[in-house]
Amino acid sequence: RLYEHDFGYADHESKTENSGDTLFRVGGITKQFTAAAVLRLVDAGKLDLKARVSKYLPEYPSAGANITLHQLLSHTAGLPDYMSDPVLRQRAAEPKASSSAGKLLELFWKLPLDFEPGSDFRYGDSDYAVLGAIIERVSGHSYADHMQRAVFEPFGLTRTTATTPAEEAKVARGYTAGGDSSLVSARSVDASLAFAGAGVS
Repeated sequence: RLYEHDFGYADHESKTENSGDTLFRVGGITKQFTAAAVLRLVDAGKLDLKARVSKYLPEYPSAGANITLHQLLSHTAGLPDYMSDPVLRQRAAEPKASSSAGKLLELFWKLPLDFEPGSDFRYGDSDYAVLGAIIERVSGHSYADHMQRAVFEPFGLTRTTATTPAEEAKVARGYTAGGDSSLVSARSVDASLAFAGAGVS
């Protein structure tokens, strides 16, 4: 190692500088980690990509019970996206609305599908929220714990985590340019809301 230095602020408002321990959200790249966890469970014989959601989540309402894991992985399930729909996002931001995978799924799982599963493509977080819930059900661990055990540790990702509320203080707060070119804090997303679609740091 020839040179090491930390630049910028982890929190611009409080002037908290970045350090070697600062975590940065990777946003939608989280989905690649979730997909890897799903495929490792497939290799272990615990999941089947052709199986329907109802096989792993029997309580899932009929609106989406026949969606397959492959359709969830490939964004062809037709689920309404709770992160891009203004009404759903507002509900998700309410206290305790996203405190667990089950609560998160309840935001959209009874709604009509946007299209017939497998007939179209639409990127979204709802597909991966369902996959996160399936990972929890099959593994018997929280999404964050399973990712740590099954993906991060085996591959030596010692500085990677599926952030939990207790770790939020370690995550850098993003900021953007305001109307007068000043820096303003970007909208923050709770880790439980980001979940298996955007919660990795």
